[in-house]
Amino acid sequence: MIISCMCLSYIQYLLLQDGEAYAYLLNALAPEVAGPSALTTSDPTERANMVLEQAERLDCKRYLTPKDIVEGSPNLNLAFVAQIFQHRYG
Repeated sequence: MIISCMCLSYIQYLLLQDGEAYAYLLNALAPEVAGPSALTTSDPTERANMVLEQAERLDCKRYLTPKDIVEGSPNLNLAFVAQIFQHRYG
């Protein structure tokens, strides 16, 4: 139950940050493919696109768009987080 709440809170955090949390997550999990560049832009759509490009370097399949990240599509964002972790630690 606690883990479910923590995951839900994290997803809600991701949705509120317009991709900023993804930039931090990728930078922490895979600094060799993701740098701080996505954090330097103030445009949420540009940041989301940069995050997707960095995730592709981890061989994550691109099945969501920057718009999905910015608009906060819950199911797609949850699947994207799972995919990042699977490709990194799978």
